[in-house]
Amino acid sequence: MFLRDPVIQCGFLVLNSVSFIKKFPKTKQTKTYMKKTTVFFLLVLSQITFGQAKITETEKLAATCKFWGFLKYYHPVVAEGKTNWDEQLFKVLPKIENASTKEEYSLVIEKWIDELGEVPVKKPLADDPKRDYFNKNLNLEWTQKDKLFSKSLSKKLKFITENRFQGTNHYVNRDGKETVPLQFVNEPEYAEFEWTNKNLRLLALFRFWNYVEYFFPYKYVMDQNWDEALVEIVPQVANPKSEKEFLLAMREISIKLNDSHAATNNMDMFKYLGGEKYPAFSTRFVDNKSVIVSLANDSLSKIDDLKIGDIITKLDGVSIKEKVEEFSKYSQGSNKPAAALNANFVMFTGNDDEFEIEFIRDNVTSVKKVRRYPNEKIKRTPPKSITKKWEILDQ
Repeated sequence: MFLRDPVIQCGFLVLNSVSFIKKFPKTKQTKTYMKKTTVFFLLVLSQITFGQAKITETEKLAATCKFWGFLKYYHPVVAEGKTNWDEQLFKVLPKIENASTKEEYSLVIEKWIDELGEVPVKKPLADDPKRDYFNKNLNLEWTQKDKLFSKSLSKKLKFITENRFQGTNHYVNRDGKETVPLQFVNEPEYAEFEWTNKNLRLLALFRFWNYVEYFFPYKYVMDQNWDEALVEIVPQVANPKSEKEFLLAMREISIKLNDSHAATNNMDMFKYLGGEKYPAFSTRFVDNKSVIVSLANDSLSKIDDLKIGDIITKLDGVSIKEKVEEFSKYSQGSNKPAAALNANFVMFTGNDDEFEIEFIRDNVTSVKKVRRYPNEKIKRTPPKSITKKWEILDQ
């Protein structure tokens, strides 16, 4: 009997072997033989199952991002700049897209590694006993434990790790002679970047993700696991419905660093996040509401009858709490209050000439339209008086 499906066929053989053994007396030797036979066929079954297991586009691209960065900083041929690493990515992506199973994917990556050339055996660098080493962010266990990879692929990755490049990386300047102690250099620029180009979109994500993976010192204390962040963002970058979705996805993953000084920026990104026009007031986020705390221009504020102390509860029909949560995804901050502070400012900006607010004044709730202006038209009024922050008292 021949079964086309190898998984079903293997299972049939296991059942047949068990039936065959049942015909004989249950001796110690028979039981041992039965155990060995079952283990053998289960091993065969697991290998066949691995080969047949389907793989999603997100799984493939997330893993490829990690491979691309790992080889960039660890493989001697790549780390020395002997190959155009961007072009290598563009060449392998179609092959990765055509891989439909985990086995096919592993074979593509293995061939990619083999084509780079031989990795010479190197004596591992010994740690300097006089120095303290920070290793909390270093984790290459994924090269050995990921169920996506074949055993031979994991073996190759382990060999590269043990014999990794030990010189000055072509893509990283860490000599400390520049104003910035760490610089990413020799990265090709793409002046004609088009958001519709999938290769360039993925390259942008892969570069940024690996910068953080290997060089961001606070990765270990970020709110979200960096691998999980990659899996979450990949679909939005690989298949965005619009330029807005792509740019905001790149902004969102940078916000996951939980760093008030870190964020990806782009002129078009600001168009989608806020806009070029501003209200004539400033607010502070208090108890899930926005309270007007200053007026940028007295005369413009009088046009809309705005007063310090007005409590804004809704913006364009949506509660301030919901608006802040929405914009916090794209607002940098080391913690949630800091991100909320930035979100509270951005959400009132825009490209439209006016917006609607629901606000409370003297315990009365009202709704009205408020104008926005170009920054140069606001002509911000300087403060009339400055409250002393401190003073020295005579003894």
